[in-house]
Amino acid sequence: MCCVSNEIRLSRFRNFPTALRSLYLGQDDDSKHFRQYIRNYNNSLAMASMTAMIEPPRGYGPYCFRVHGQVYHSFGGLYPRDTEAPQCAQVLIMDTEVAALELAGRQINANCRATIFRFLHELLRNTNPYVQAFRLMADVVHDETHEAQLQGRRTRSVRMVFEHRTVDDQRRYNAATANEVAVVYVGDEDNIPGERRLVVYEKTGSLRSIPHLDKRCDPLTYPLLFPTGEDGWNPEMQRDTSNLDLRSNGVSTTRSRITQKDFYSFLLFSRDSVFNPLHHAGKLLQQYIVDSWIKIEMNRLNYIRLNQRQLRLDTVRGLQDFMLGDTDGDGPPGRRIILAASFTGGPRYMVAQYQDAMSIVSKYGKPDLFLTFTCNPTWPEIVDNLAPGQTSSDRPDLIARVFQLKVKAFCNEVIKKQVLGEVAAYCETGFRL
Repeated sequence: MCCVSNEIRLSRFRNFPTALRSLYLGQDDDSKHFRQYIRNYNNSLAMASMTAMIEPPRGYGPYCFRVHGQVYHSFGGLYPRDTEAPQCAQVLIMDTEVAALELAGRQINANCRATIFRFLHELLRNTNPYVQAFRLMADVVHDETHEAQLQGRRTRSVRMVFEHRTVDDQRRYNAATANEVAVVYVGDEDNIPGERRLVVYEKTGSLRSIPHLDKRCDPLTYPLLFPTGEDGWNPEMQRDTSNLDLRSNGVSTTRSRITQKDFYSFLLFSRDSVFNPLHHAGKLLQQYIVDSWIKIEMNRLNYIRLNQRQLRLDTVRGLQDFMLGDTDGDGPPGRRIILAASFTGGPRYMVAQYQDAMSIVSKYGKPDLFLTFTCNPTWPEIVDNLAPGQTSSDRPDLIARVFQLKVKAFCNEVIKKQVLGEVAAYCETGFRL
């Protein structure tokens, strides 16, 4: 499912820079090197950092991006403190040559090339509205400092506030500009509108968090995937129902808004008409998929936390009484959140699935067959759709699609066509690495 009967219509990657596209698709030495170390290049030039405990699987298998625990997205001030090295957007307001040498000289980027950093730094300065907004703020700081010296007064504080518009034209084809994504304020903080959330200061003692529902999280964290600053998902994104009467059934879906899952499914789907950098990002694609799925789960968990009464989870009186009685005399525990059985992968969900399977056994007896189905990364359907130089681990989205289609075809043979005999009942489970 990519666009829910054409109700999801988004304009993405249509203004992708030609020079950067050549780096994604090229077969020269620089292009291959760029794709090999794309996570280093992206994370070094990102205006927001993704912080997580990365735990790659043990062994010598294909590359797998895996995280453990909470994931945070954060950004810093315009300038680093005196004892700190430039990070996040602080690198992007530096001179291109100085920034390229600074980034290439870091230990974590020992295998990266200054020439590629120089190219990417210059490209983002020319095409990315968020980079241009940070540079605009730096210019305002410079002008304010100069004017304060000439007038013999105290330098006023300068802050940049990212615009908080959530409803935009999703089919917009032109790229945003610096003045559309942020506003720079000089003077008292009381002048800043209260409904706006992300504020960049000249210097901050620590990184500031970006809410996982913020539409700026993706373009700030993945500038090499969204070099023109295209928005990520936000809760107000609407489905397009203008062509409802053209559908065979004449009935729209129940939701009027685009869900996170639908949004990211749309981005990951292959379309011949538009170049999609995600399909050529290799290791960075894995990071982006993991990051996106964590946001989806965080949103679902937050919904359950805020809607305990509507979901009737607070009516489990016996369980609550047990919790309140199971204390050690130090006072009542904090608020307990009951995870619904509808949350996929949760404890109550797993227990419910197990009980459903056992009810089949209790009625029909022990199963006769236990069949396993494993994905083969060298299947022709996978290999034939890889770009030159790619391996199957570079396209986890392609592997998942092919495997799911194979599983459906296999179940159709066994269950519907009954090639192994009459099927009285069955249950299935899946495990994904």
